[in-house]
Amino acid sequence: MWRAAAAEFATAKRIVVSGFSLPQTDSFFRYLYALGTISDERIRAFRVYDPDPSGDVEKRFRALLGDEVLARFVFLRHTFQEAIGEIWNKGVAGI
Repeated sequence: MWRAAAAEFATAKRIVVSGFSLPQTDSFFRYLYALGTISDERIRAFRVYDPDPSGDVEKRFRALLGDEVLARFVFLRHTFQEAIGEIWNKGVAGI
């Protein structure tokens, strides 16, 4: 299962995250992201939806991403329902 997840990251052009706060204790996701993004594919968009008002979630994602992906990173303080509505209306390709 994890090999398949890493393979999906390796070919992803757009990554959309909703409702995952990237807790400090989740080092496995950090390793999975690092392993999966070692490829010739370039991420065109990395969007995170999370209603966190403190800014901590955004900081954690910014610390995870490299400079190239940071240029394509968007953080939106939306609930899951708002995120799904936006994705539904725009489609992933519109993000």
